[in-house]
Amino acid sequence: MNHKIFTYRLAAIGIFVIVALLGTLYVDQLAVSASTVDQSELSSDTAVDSTYYTNLPYVSCYYGFSESIGILDPDFGDDGLVISRIDGTNTYASDIARQSNGKIIVGVTTDCCMWSRDLTLLRYNPDGSLDTSFGVGGMAAADIGNHNEDTLRSIVVQPDGKIIAAGDTYTESWDSDFALVRFNPDGSLDSSFGNGGIVTTTINIRPGDLYPIVALQADGKIVAAGDTQDSYVHSDFVLVRYNPDGSLDTSFDGDGIVVSDFTQYDHLRDLAVQPDGKIVVVGYTGTDNHDFRITLVRYNPDSSLDSSFGGDGLVNLYFNEADNEYGYALTLLPDGKIVIAGSVTEVENRFVLARVNPDGSVDRTKTLFFGGDFDSANAVAVERTGKIIALGSSDNKFALARLNPDFSLDTSFSDDGMLTTSIGDEAGGTALALLIDGKILAAGTINVI
Repeated sequence: MNHKIFTYRLAAIGIFVIVALLGTLYVDQLAVSASTVDQSELSSDTAVDSTYYTNLPYVSCYYGFSESIGILDPDFGDDGLVISRIDGTNTYASDIARQSNGKIIVGVTTDCCMWSRDLTLLRYNPDGSLDTSFGVGGMAAADIGNHNEDTLRSIVVQPDGKIIAAGDTYTESWDSDFALVRFNPDGSLDSSFGNGGIVTTTINIRPGDLYPIVALQADGKIVAAGDTQDSYVHSDFVLVRYNPDGSLDTSFDGDGIVVSDFTQYDHLRDLAVQPDGKIVVVGYTGTDNHDFRITLVRYNPDSSLDSSFGGDGLVNLYFNEADNEYGYALTLLPDGKIVIAGSVTEVENRFVLARVNPDGSVDRTKTLFFGGDFDSANAVAVERTGKIIALGSSDNKFALARLNPDFSLDTSFSDDGMLTTSIGDEAGGTALALLIDGKILAAGTINVI
């Protein structure tokens, strides 16, 4: 397998970010897309053009919210608004994270044409300008699979500033494998990790292994979790633990891999590592009639199911008489409780949030209706105050809600605790990151055609 870095030339940069200072909500926007070019075509003075292009359908948006009502931030971009794209590709934002120096990392998949996708990182300065000291012109990417079909799912920043990107990649036999890529702080591949900075893991041959989410343990080990499929009509939860050098951790279920089969269709969508080393994952499980339920599972550090959680390590959540329920995101609270976010299908799809006690019992639930036919919460975070932020989409608009710690809507935010923002077509938020100063960043994708 040939490993190589693709470099990119920006036609324009941008970020959709909403930040709060002194108790006021500020709204900024960033959108990015790009085209691959040969290394020889790039120079240190590659131009950044602020022209707004409309010939490509997708741009990435970065969106943030914080304390109170919303006004545009005149100190960010053009009166709080910057829209841009990476010339030549569709770009899909999957995750966002902040480094200790305040710089912002955004993980995206760049898609220039059929069967040509790459895992790509973009780095921005705290003011939203592109950090040209990172990679080439602020971007770094990895082309992993022989079929050039790589999709980024999540990122995490290590304490030393290195960045791990997790995704899935197609092999020569057209099965999908987990892929981890570790970048140095300057955007170069970390040669001390795996094979030239890249690790791929096969659990099932075909259809394969998909949607890996990555998290760090306190000891530096890396956990990736997602789906593994042994056929097109059966999928399981899978967790893989790696040593810091990218090798499989054989102290984890003997070979570094644990597969959990709960129902016919088990789909894992997020994970977190507790301070005690236990691993919590959320997703949805269902039978052949697709009667999906939100499923929360907790594993001990040795990969066994934690019987102190829900009696057998598993908790299924039920909301009214919804046809289907989907768990997409979770976050941990300091008191050991777990907040999850997703969607439920009743007459329409709605946001759903729940808080679960450390023993697996349900503490609080909330269903939110923004008024659209399709509402979905895709990311969740908890502020220092204990208020809960959920980001997602509602009928192709960015949708955001903020709840008080008692799960009532926070009416100091957008009057009723719920806000939608229209930015082009087919818009939606996908990821959130809290900053130490109380600001919040989020990521998503919009269609500008």
